[in-house]
Amino acid sequence: MLAPLQITRRQNRNAANVVITGGSAGLGRATAVEFARRGCNVAVIARDPARLNEARRDIEGAGGRSLAFPVDVANAKSVQAAADTVASEWNLSMCG
Repeated sequence: MLAPLQITRRQNRNAANVVITGGSAGLGRATAVEFARRGCNVAVIARDPARLNEARRDIEGAGGRSLAFPVDVANAKSVQAAADTVASEWNLSMCG
């Protein structure tokens, strides 16, 4: 299982859960922050750990619970590991 950069310990069990690829910059980051403002738990996936950490801070600053994964989406095994970690950390069931 892939370890996220940081987990916020605030619990919002009734919140929607969102995973955004390319969430460390631009439209992906803005989308992640907006979901957080609306009360969602947000996981972001991108390649740059420093920018992911900044995005995580923005998400948490907007009130969201966050996970961040330094993953290249071209690597299917890493993406699956991130998905498995999200499911485990947020107590979600995975289909498929």
